[in-house]
Amino acid sequence: MVTVAVFVLLSAVVLPRYLEARDAALISTMVNQGLSFAKACAVINSSGIGEKPVIAAVDAMRGGVLITQGCQSLTENTGAILEVTWGLARADGVRCLDQLSTLTSQKAILTVSKSNDLSCSFVS
Repeated sequence: MVTVAVFVLLSAVVLPRYLEARDAALISTMVNQGLSFAKACAVINSSGIGEKPVIAAVDAMRGGVLITQGCQSLTENTGAILEVTWGLARADGVRCLDQLSTLTSQKAILTVSKSNDLSCSFVS
């Protein structure tokens, strides 16, 4: 009887909280990785030295970072746009610069302007 009560408690309360924390950690890691790549793009664009960061392929289940435009050395600075996706994970309150994610957010768009200013927005 006690075992069943403990199992029910774990299933109803602890497991969902654990899954929420795990998803928030995943999304936060992905967004921070995207910010690191965006900063690298800004340095490459402003100095003309270096090569576009090598980023692993985006996986629909795990998420990933994708540079969709810009971030090229030895060319005119066109800025850069990076997309950070996190698949099926959901969490609210993940910070990206001055923005916070919502529970419906599915990706973050990081933009490096021609003047190398960074901006971030979450997209549902």
